[in-house]
Amino acid sequence: MDKLPWEIHPDLTEERLAFLARLIRSVRADAVDAHDADKGDTSWGLGCRSHERTLFAITNAAAGIASSWLRVVEPGLHFVFAVGSVPLRFYRGEADHPPTKSLQRNYAEVVQAQTSMFSLPGFATPVGNDLRTYLWRIAIETNFDGSVDRVVLVEVSEDGQSLRMIHEIPESIVGYVAPAEPKRKEGKPLPAPSVGLKSKKKNKKADDNEN
Repeated sequence: MDKLPWEIHPDLTEERLAFLARLIRSVRADAVDAHDADKGDTSWGLGCRSHERTLFAITNAAAGIASSWLRVVEPGLHFVFAVGSVPLRFYRGEADHPPTKSLQRNYAEVVQAQTSMFSLPGFATPVGNDLRTYLWRIAIETNFDGSVDRVVLVEVSEDGQSLRMIHEIPESIVGYVAPAEPKRKEGKPLPAPSVGLKSKKKNKKADDNEN
């Protein structure tokens, strides 16, 4: 657990992880703001809303500002995305106790994981005698009100029994930031327009030209 993510796989850069963490925090903050228990909203509804909005935000980022390195591998509720060539899923819960459901892999993730492994110089090799398959997951740890407490990248064995990395993604890292709107060129100052009635002389001249 001494290595940093980008030291294990170069696609997991500090800036990319920071972008994802800020995206997740922002989405969940908006969902919490929209939550209204007095109107019947429950924690179950908040969880569903936060999950769906996170899928939507990552999908939009993959098609827009982060398209050079972020990609959706498998859409839908089983949602798998890739940072560079590395496949990831996210879950809400404690980083060191990934739920079994979040460790399930479909064919799309298996294929993407092989691509990720082959993209490393010399390919990935097992650590010591550990021949287990390891997965990358993002854990979203929340406060009592559903807001984000920590966003953590974990590398966990497929059986959930071993954690090779727990890396909390700091809030303070400056990563990819989408500008609020495109920058506009400064316009040149124009003199104030003259306001008044046209002189009779000018009107007469115009009439003469028409004749």
